[in-house]
Amino acid sequence: MEKKKNNPWKSIITYGLILLCAVLLIYWFVSGNDKDKQVTYTEFQQMVQNGEVAEIDVYGYTVRIRKVDGVEDKNFPKKLDAYCSFMSVNELTAFIDEYNGVILSAKDETSADFDKYWEKDAEGNIVLKDGVVLVNATYSFESESFLNTILPYLSIIIVVVLGIFLFKSMSGNSKGFGFGKSKARLV
Repeated sequence: MEKKKNNPWKSIITYGLILLCAVLLIYWFVSGNDKDKQVTYTEFQQMVQNGEVAEIDVYGYTVRIRKVDGVEDKNFPKKLDAYCSFMSVNELTAFIDEYNGVILSAKDETSADFDKYWEKDAEGNIVLKDGVVLVNATYSFESESFLNTILPYLSIIIVVVLGIFLFKSMSGNSKGFGFGKSKARLV
C-alpha cells in the first residue's frame, strides 16, 4: 500500500484560512454593534429640529451624530450616539447652515423670534433658551477607506473559497469533486 505524502502547504493554507475567517468574524461582530445606531436622514433632520443634536462630524457620506445628552465631547467622533447616510453635500450643508442661521438671526432683541430661541440670564447676557441648540458641524468629505469598501465582498469570496476547499478535502479527492468516480482498485 502506498502512503499519501502529507503536504505541509495544505495545512498552512487551512490554518491561514481559519485564522482569516476568525478575524473577519470578529470584525463583523464588532462593527455590527453600531447598526442599531443608524437613523435615516429624515430622522436626523427631525432630531436637529427638536434640539437633540449638539454636534455632527461628516466623514465621506456619513454623518456621525453626538446628541445633547449623549457621549462626551472629548470622545466624539470615535464614540457616537447615532449616524446616518446622506446623498447630497449641498443639501446637508444648506440644512445645517439654515438651522443655525435662523437661531443666530433671532439673537437681535428686536427680532420677532428672539423669545423663541434666546433669553437674558441673571447678569443680563443673552443666552440660548433651554432646549435650543446650535449644531457644531465638522465637515470632511473624504471617501471611506478602500478596506472598508472591499471587506464585505472579500469576506464572501473567502467563505466561498473555504467552502470549496473543505468540500474538496472531505471528498478525499484533491483533483476534483469526485462525484461518481469509483474508488475500486485492481489487486
